[in-house]
Amino acid sequence: MDLLQQLQIDNTKTNAQLIVDAIVAGEANLQDLWAIFLDDDKRIRQRAGWPLTILSEQHSEILLPLVPDMIAALETEEDSITRNVVRAWQALEFHEDDEGSVYDICFAFLGSPQVAIAIRVFAMTVCTNIALRYPSLASELITLIEEHYEHGSAGYKSRAKRELLKLRKVI
Repeated sequence: MDLLQQLQIDNTKTNAQLIVDAIVAGEANLQDLWAIFLDDDKRIRQRAGWPLTILSEQHSEILLPLVPDMIAALETEEDSITRNVVRAWQALEFHEDDEGSVYDICFAFLGSPQVAIAIRVFAMTVCTNIALRYPSLASELITLIEEHYEHGSAGYKSRAKRELLKLRKVI
């Protein structure tokens, strides 16, 4: 399957799922999708982000080898790349080698009011998921979430309530 051609056809859930199915079946290459996702064309990059999100939700283990590349991609400081990467990370159970870096990155996003709210909310979930495996991180994360709660958006507050409940159970 020519992924670029397929992404140019349309931007529907059906098309995104078709791409995911092709990658899972070995008929398309995940590295090719990743390269397209990093393309300069914002429209194509956006279209490639949807299958990445679906892959993270349905076949998260497939994305684990990409985590170092995802970390490197965040250096672009392009909001759409960051948003899609951190969104995908919400569903991953990281290898031990990557957990520390991912947690630190997401913790920094969560603590920065200059970062887009969607990225901060996704980062909150990523940090919570890691902190649930390492309860010693929970107290610090709770403090950070609460610091930003008062001035947070409705989306931030909604996610914060849910994540704080989980975190308080492990303390």
